Amino acid sequence: MPKKEIRDKIYRKSSNIVCREIDNETILVPIARKVDEVDSIYTLNESGVFFWRLINGKLSLRQIIRKGTVEYGMSEKQLEEDIEGFTRDLEAMGCIELVK
Repeated sequence: MPKKEIRDKIYRKSSNIVCREIDNETILVPIARKVDEVDSIYTLNESGVFFWRLINGKLSLRQIIRKGTVEYGMSEKQLEEDIEGFTRDLEAMGCIELVK
């Protein structure tokens, strides 16, 4: 079976992460039982927030990239590189999970 390209993958937000807006900043906070279990809090920039909101377990990264080209007026190739890197970072931090 051929390896699925990252842009054809579908992700959902992890149930172990909450997203909060505080003082005009959007942050991702790992859910922990105790304060000392929280390793990091992640701050998203404007485009990060846009893409975070589209990660819903239904849209493929290809579909999210297309929506981003409309929103930001960037080429699909340029956005593809940014989104793939962002996705790898979110997955490594445990913020998102692969659906398929």
